[in-house]
Amino acid sequence: MEKKPQGIKIASLIREINLKLNNNISNNFKNSGFTTPQILLIKLLSIEGPLNVSEISEKMFLTKGTVSGIIDRLENQEVVKRNRSNEDKRIVSVALTNKGEDITKTMRGTINKYFDTIFSICKEEDMEKIINGLDILKSVLDENCKEDK
Repeated sequence: MEKKPQGIKIASLIREINLKLNNNISNNFKNSGFTTPQILLIKLLSIEGPLNVSEISEKMFLTKGTVSGIIDRLENQEVVKRNRSNEDKRIVSVALTNKGEDITKTMRGTINKYFDTIFSICKEEDMEKIINGLDILKSVLDENCKEDK
């Protein structure tokens, strides 16, 4: 079997970890009545605040049409609200409603419990290794981002 270059192996591990985390987190919300893209949009708005459709589509790597459909369904459930700009009626931002904020709080609690559960089986020394490795990766990525600018 051919040995992968280390950079490719790291990228592959990141993809696998991301996929597993997203799948497991989605499974935790199966009974919530929300789809994975809806959950991701709610999470995005809770972190970023109000965004327009173009910004959402860019950050979620989805088409504007797909994002509009997700927003429509969440708006029907009164989770998000579209707000037109007073200065330019063509500009529409999307924000969480109070109900959406409440859902976000519940989601955070569920996600925190999930991580507590999966990491409860880790030894303290393994947790430190994971944290150190991720800190190193973040530093490398931060440094690389500085060079791109």
